[in-house]
Amino acid sequence: MKKIYKSILTLICSFVGVILVLCGCDSGSKETSKKFEKAGLTITLTTEFHEKEHVEYTAYYASDKMIVVTIIEAFTYFEKLGKDAEMMSVEEYARLVLD
Repeated sequence: MKKIYKSILTLICSFVGVILVLCGCDSGSKETSKKFEKAGLTITLTTEFHEKEHVEYTAYYASDKMIVVTIIEAFTYFEKLGKDAEMMSVEEYARLVLD
């Protein structure tokens, strides 16, 4: 069970990292960082971000230039599809969430 959580967290962090790189955020910026925590997820963003509410997302953070969204699915959802969440790869998990 810990393996899938670690994999999911790695996937989310990678996704956020790619977004920041693609948007041209300068890691050497003098902006200070701010830690956000919600639904067991902790993420550090710049102080430009603020938390917003959105019905479709577990957590939603926005700045003037970009957004970061997260979706957390309960493992019981996958059981209904006949999938064992503990045995899924990150790719399988991502595909099921996207579908």
